[in-house]
Amino acid sequence: MKFFFKKILPKPDKVFSSKALKNILKKIDRSQIWQVNRYTVSMAAACGLFFGALPMVGQIPCAVFAAGVLRANVLLAAFFTLWSNPFTFPIVFYMNYRVGQWFFDKLFFLPLFNVDFSNQNLLEMKGAILFPLFGGSVFVGIVVAALGYSIINLLWRFSVWRYVQKRRAKYPKLLPFQNKSQAENQKK
Repeated sequence: MKFFFKKILPKPDKVFSSKALKNILKKIDRSQIWQVNRYTVSMAAACGLFFGALPMVGQIPCAVFAAGVLRANVLLAAFFTLWSNPFTFPIVFYMNYRVGQWFFDKLFFLPLFNVDFSNQNLLEMKGAILFPLFGGSVFVGIVVAALGYSIINLLWRFSVWRYVQKRRAKYPKLLPFQNKSQAENQKK
């Protein structure tokens, strides 16, 4: 799994040339935020998935900053925010709104065809819409981030376990962390 992520990620020099992320990355200049290991990848998934659920402008810079603070991989954190892309965000945010309604036990369901979208009506309804939307978004973001962190962690452990099993099948007489000379000495 590590080699897969290393293959698809661009080099740090290429990312520093980005105008949008250059200022943020200078402030969190650590070598660990470019590493690919189980912690950095799973924490980057959690950061990206959480900020992808929030209905705000600047999801990617916020996810990159949070990944830098938590010492996660910043490129993967930016990538994982894209689950709420321009094609899926209406569905995601409507689901967040409905979860917020259910979670806070408020019944602010707005029938789409009977709503007057005048300025006065929208100003009166903003609390009825925004409170369940943001509350549901935070709740869904926490749940999705926890699931993403857990799934990446389990997949990483499974890939390491599978690698060890293949290695044991290839070298059946060697115990873990032994070299051939130690195994031959045990035979004698």
